[in-house]
Amino acid sequence: MSFFFLLSRTQAQKEFVTGYIIRSSNDTARGTIDDQNWDVNPKKITFKSDNGKIESLGYRDIKEFCIQGRVTEVYRTKVLDLDKGPYEVKDLLSYPMPQIFRDTVFATLYESGTINLYFLKDETSRYHYIVEKNDTGIQDMGIQRYIDDTKIKSTDIYKNQLNKLMADCPGVIMKLGDLPYGEKEIRSLVSYYNNYVMPAKPTETKTHYSQNKEKVQVAFGIIAGAGFRKDKLRQSLDYHPLTGLSLGPSPNVDAGIWFSIVLPRTKRALEICSEFEWNYFDQKKKFTFGTSSDVNTVEIAAHIVRGDVLFRYSLPTGQVKPVFSLGGSLGSAVAYTNTFNTNQEAIPFVQFQWAVIAGAGITVKNLGVELRYFLGSSISHRFIVLSTPHSLNLTFRYGFPLTKDKPVK
Repeated sequence: MSFFFLLSRTQAQKEFVTGYIIRSSNDTARGTIDDQNWDVNPKKITFKSDNGKIESLGYRDIKEFCIQGRVTEVYRTKVLDLDKGPYEVKDLLSYPMPQIFRDTVFATLYESGTINLYFLKDETSRYHYIVEKNDTGIQDMGIQRYIDDTKIKSTDIYKNQLNKLMADCPGVIMKLGDLPYGEKEIRSLVSYYNNYVMPAKPTETKTHYSQNKEKVQVAFGIIAGAGFRKDKLRQSLDYHPLTGLSLGPSPNVDAGIWFSIVLPRTKRALEICSEFEWNYFDQKKKFTFGTSSDVNTVEIAAHIVRGDVLFRYSLPTGQVKPVFSLGGSLGSAVAYTNTFNTNQEAIPFVQFQWAVIAGAGITVKNLGVELRYFLGSSISHRFIVLSTPHSLNLTFRYGFPLTKDKPVK
């Protein structure tokens, strides 16, 4: 829970990106806008002009604003009637129940041309697709869902709305019959219409705009670390002569490659990282039993090939970003030494081992350093003698992005 609390708090941090605003007076000002990766369309924005002045602006202040970050996003102030009736399954009734409210919003521009298509996620988390054609006004594309005999049904008002708006394009009617109320399908239809329908006058030709979506980012790199490992052997169901023996701290090293998927709409803060590593540890100890003066030697060492899966979160704080990791690993010993006094087996060695991983560190551009703690499974058979391996490693990472940002046009 604390991880997700940290995620929500850090997402609220300011991240100013290049953009512009068009004020209600039609004046355009360039500067930077605090991009909060809004889940629900914003009611206000924070704008910093080129002279350093910071303003909080709402519907009455601006007609349009544009963020030119990893993707370009255009928001326009619109006044329209919105249906905020029940839409989620848990809220549906046995009959359609529209609830129409007059509202002012910052609507996200998806497609522009003869028909403009906007998107809005309102304060109830309901999606709205909004269309606007020349002087016909702006309309919320209506859909009313209800439950009939345990089945979810809908009154698809939006199909009639689109049919009327696109009546001058014969090809549209064939596409409306089974058109879902979904972003991909509606955007595709509006784009089709805008590309094939010419305005009545050539001078009315509009520039077509289509918003790109922020894509999943991919990166890979190399990883290497070194630290210390410690084991304490303890008795399980039967006596073992090495019970109570502490091994380590001893050197523990690893190296390998990693592959990461950076999730969109998280300010590149959240990623799922897979690592494939070679790990080596060597536990040696000399000891005596009881009052005996005989010196005994135990050595347990292993070359382990393992795979790690980690959730990594980077605080969006600038060039130097604190990073937190949490995940697990599964490995197999491909070669190992397990000797007591060089001529007999020390313990019943387990070839397959797992561990829980937690880490914290910093990244600067493509380079990162992280302190990782490993809590592993027993290296011995659980019914003979148990151990709880603890490792602390300083890990270095270097990344090579596979996908790059395209310059904003």
